[in-house]
Amino acid sequence: MTDAEGAYGVVPLEALKTANQLQWIQSAQAAPPAGYYYPELIDHPVTVCNPRGVFSDHIG
Repeated sequence: MTDAEGAYGVVPLEALKTANQLQWIQSAQAAPPAGYYYPELIDHPVTVCNPRGVFSDHIG
């Protein structure tokens, strides 16, 4: 995880602490469950994306 620029799913706190190159996290859910956004993740400069709308009619 130290050299990763992106991640998919949940990034545990211990992994986040060593993620020096992390720029974005792709959430597996449009609405991540309670606890997904923990304080250290919120304070981190990483961008968190979600798949909301990926199955909408206007995307083709």
